[in-house]
Amino acid sequence: MTFAEALRLAMKERGIKQVHIVKATGLSDAYVSMLVNGKVEDPKFSTAEAVIHALGMSLDEFSALRKS
Repeated sequence: MTFAEALRLAMKERGIKQVHIVKATGLSDAYVSMLVNGKVEDPKFSTAEAVIHALGMSLDEFSALRKS
C-alpha cells in the first residue's frame, strides 16, 4: 500500500479531513492534497511523521497499516 493509500484509509477510518492535517502540521493545502492524491510518492520523514501524528497514530501503527 502506498503512503497516499494508507493516508486516505487512516483519514477515512478516523473521520479526519485534509483541513485538520493542514492545521495540525502547518503544511499548505496544496501539499497535503498532493500527499493524499499520491503526487508525492515518498515524502520526507519529518513530513510523514507530522502527518501521521496529526492522524493520532504512531509511526508503528501507520507502518502496519501500509503493510496490510
